[in-house]
Amino acid sequence: YEGKNFDFPMEFNKCNLEVFLGARDFQIPNHYTTEYLERNDIKARVQVLEDMYHVFDFEQFIRIIKMSNFFQI
Repeated sequence: YEGKNFDFPMEFNKCNLEVFLGARDFQIPNHYTTEYLERNDIKARVQVLEDMYHVFDFEQFIRIIKMSNFFQI
């Protein structure tokens, strides 16, 4: 959120960031996220899942974890 100040330092690009977006998410359009990443020069692997909405079920969550680098070092 632009304009919101926090009392702790923010450090970007200190991790292997992955962002999973739902192509059918009409509550928060994907371009809000991608523009934020670009505007703040945040490096991330962005993947759009064609069948995902804003809210998704546990099976989709498991699929995302398996697709991610979460368990890889």
